[in-house]
Amino acid sequence: MAEENREGFFRRIFEESPVAILVVAPDFQITDANVSAQRLLGRSLDHLRECRLRQFIAQSDQEAYTAIRADIEARAGYVTRPLLLRLRDETKCEVSLIAAVFRDGRGNPEFILVTLLERGKSISEDML
Repeated sequence: MAEENREGFFRRIFEESPVAILVVAPDFQITDANVSAQRLLGRSLDHLRECRLRQFIAQSDQEAYTAIRADIEARAGYVTRPLLLRLRDETKCEVSLIAAVFRDGRGNPEFILVTLLERGKSISEDML
């Protein structure tokens, strides 16, 4: 498969995936998001690019988010954890976060591919 075709192939998977996928910088600034991620988080791509992933983590799960960051900083290549997201309408959504860390030639994080798999229906704050 030619390089150009391969890039188009992977771009199509990213764009058409029914699973929410985010590309984030090592500081967890969102740099790209597929349509499923935009739909799940209730934000446009332009708005998401102004955000860090932490902004979408429920207050009750900030400790889990901190652990994910610590694992990545400890040079883990792959991290998976359940998380509770806080959505635009203030409902919560249980997800499995899977983060794959892509590193440069010196071993420094270059970018992180984050997949958010919904674990259940959104639930309102008063149900927690």
